[in-house]
Amino acid sequence: MTKMANFIKDFVTAWASFNGASFKPTAVVATVAVAVGLWLIGYLFQTWRRLSHVPGPFLNSITPLVLTYHCLKEDITTYTYKLSLKYGPLVRVAPNIVAYFDPETLRHVCSNKANYTKGLWFEFSRWDLDHYSCIAMRDNESRKIRKTKLIPAWSGQYMSVMESRVDSQVRAFIDLVERKYISTPGVVRPMDFGHRAQFYTLDVATSVTFGKPLGFLQKDGDVEKYLETTEAMTPGFGILGTLPWLVYAIHAWPLKLFMPGEGDAIGFGRLMKFASEAVKQRLDPDDTHSEYDLIRGYLRNGVEPEDAIQECITLVYLPSIPFLPSSPNPTSTNQPPPSQRCRFRNNLHNPSNGPPFPSHHSLILP
Repeated sequence: MTKMANFIKDFVTAWASFNGASFKPTAVVATVAVAVGLWLIGYLFQTWRRLSHVPGPFLNSITPLVLTYHCLKEDITTYTYKLSLKYGPLVRVAPNIVAYFDPETLRHVCSNKANYTKGLWFEFSRWDLDHYSCIAMRDNESRKIRKTKLIPAWSGQYMSVMESRVDSQVRAFIDLVERKYISTPGVVRPMDFGHRAQFYTLDVATSVTFGKPLGFLQKDGDVEKYLETTEAMTPGFGILGTLPWLVYAIHAWPLKLFMPGEGDAIGFGRLMKFASEAVKQRLDPDDTHSEYDLIRGYLRNGVEPEDAIQECITLVYLPSIPFLPSSPNPTSTNQPPPSQRCRFRNNLHNPSNGPPFPSHHSLILP
């Protein structure tokens, strides 16, 4: 905006000099309009030119609002796939966004030798503008340093602790099914597997992160309206992905007042408070709870407390995203196809791989 103002100022000054500095009000308005028009044309040309070698719709090359529109329609995946069929495996879907659909490009972008950085849209995963989680860090070197501090918490002697936590939630899931969803010849008790799988994933994530689950499986439902609020927030994050600069606006006053916070009694703010209190508890010298969890692992490896809070929030939020749409209607199109249901049923009744293979067994293999 500063460049635009300077351009208009210089243009008006030059025009004034050319006309002997005798301006009429209408001439001023016309001059400003011409200057703004010229700036806009130049801006759109530069926006289009940057990735003009990548095929795609012209309108998408000059504005991200097309992608935003399809986010609002909730058909962005279908839309980008149709563009790939029309323009090829590499297609420009927004001025600074390219979608690819071939494994060769994936290998090239994700290779160790590639020097690509994360796009601006990763900013939307920041819950605090003063601190980053690893997934939100766009600087490659800073992210490598953070990863060297995070990885040890997931490996080595601590794997057995992690496995025991996962096993306990597997047992809790089986117990839930046996308590409420075992059908009899006279009574059919259907179970929405999509939601129960989400409950299981959230309890696993919170168990390994905080040392105890939040209790979704035990309640067989939402806990303190956490899922209700996060599912309501998810479409907004899709829009932020196409207009990432909005993340700075929503973290500024007055929009910041409407954002989740640790003072909230329910919803996402409860997770933020839970994570903050958990980290503070591990830092308390009088804390007698010594059982291992990810927070302790992060802090032992040099992750700053505020950064550890961001890592924990991100780790628990990801399973909250409703990737598995479900419906109570047994004829819903969200149901998997019959062939897939048959394979799933066959695997349940005829397990061929035996019981789960613990990690400590893999360590003694020849």
